[in-house]
Amino acid sequence: MRLALQGIYGWKDAKEARTQFLNWCARVREMRKRTGELLEPMARTARMIEGHL
Repeated sequence: MRLALQGIYGWKDAKEARTQFLNWCARVREMRKRTGELLEPMARTARMIEGHL
């Protein structure tokens, strides 16, 4: 998941990158629900990204 996030930064089209960031955040939230505290650091990152978009 971290590599997917890093890959989004390489997108040239800002609109498509925004969509990809939001999709990544949604996947992190879903996985966080399934794994409990394991993905909490990524969930915090997702919340920060959503706050900046």
